[in-house]
Amino acid sequence: MTDDSADEFLALLDELRIMAKVGLRYADDPYDTERYERILELVSEWYGRSVDMPTRRFGIDLPMNSDTSRRK
Repeated sequence: MTDDSADEFLALLDELRIMAKVGLRYADDPYDTERYERILELVSEWYGRSVDMPTRRFGIDLPMNSDTSRRK
């Protein structure tokens, strides 16, 4: 992967991470919550693969709790 395409890929992962976290914040349905959590797992896995680091180092594979963080 070239430097430019690697940067684009990491930017894509970051955008997906942000979208999933926002989705978790406003998810009202358990299926939506599960879907957004899965997106965060995948993003974390691919961050780890892309920079050759363990996934847990990123701290994004532990999604925020949508029940306590959701706006009322």
